[in-house]
Amino acid sequence: MSELSRYEEVRGLHAQFHPYTADMVNLHPNGNATEAEKRLQDEHSRLSEKRKHRLIGLSSQVRAAGNGTSPF
Repeated sequence: MSELSRYEEVRGLHAQFHPYTADMVNLHPNGNATEAEKRLQDEHSRLSEKRKHRLIGLSSQVRAAGNGTSPF
């Protein structure tokens, strides 16, 4: 997998956070705090872990390609 496709995957995973976050923000003040918490623990946590692992992999790949020097 190329660096660009890995970057696009991380970017796409991050974009998926926005709808989930909006749902949780809207649920809480409407008296649905339990449902907001459930969504936070379920899908939001799963996406967070997946994004974190993909970001670590991308960072390692970029460092390796740059002889250990991170461009960030």
